[in-house]
Amino acid sequence: MNTYESPALSEIVSYMNHHNDNFTAEMLIRTLGAMVNGSGTFDDGIDTVHTMMKKVNSTLFDMMDGSGWTKYTQISAWQVASLLAAQTEKPAFQVFYDSLANAGEDGSLKTELAGISSSQLTGILENRADMPGLSGYVRTKDGEILAYSLMLNGYSQTESIQLVKNFANKLVELAQ
Repeated sequence: MNTYESPALSEIVSYMNHHNDNFTAEMLIRTLGAMVNGSGTFDDGIDTVHTMMKKVNSTLFDMMDGSGWTKYTQISAWQVASLLAAQTEKPAFQVFYDSLANAGEDGSLKTELAGISSSQLTGILENRADMPGLSGYVRTKDGEILAYSLMLNGYSQTESIQLVKNFANKLVELAQ
């Protein structure tokens, strides 16, 4: 009989967030379900996320997958930003913060935000053609960490990419 020890959860989350790995996100939903409800089912994972979100804000949302890839998952930019803001108060926040890509420097933000190189802007880029977005944190010159989330609908892919880049540039300008 063989035993396999997975990498630490912080390493898994870092890889997932840097590379926007949707498969890993799907598996982590099931892991949450197993850790909290004793069953590694998708439904138990979603129930766990709903319970966690109720502690942050009471606005309901529809979560139909673990990665946000399906168009049937419905959550607002405000809800995402609220969740990110709440994370800054958690003991493991620094681990989560460090798991995010830096604009123009690494992960999914390296190529999409090329030319913006700034460790002041971290986040996750959703590069879906039908609903691109960018969510994460910007660190101000005073060291304050601000959560942000941008989600776009109804724009062409070319327009969306430009809007995301413009938004990221503005965040970096505001941080300086």
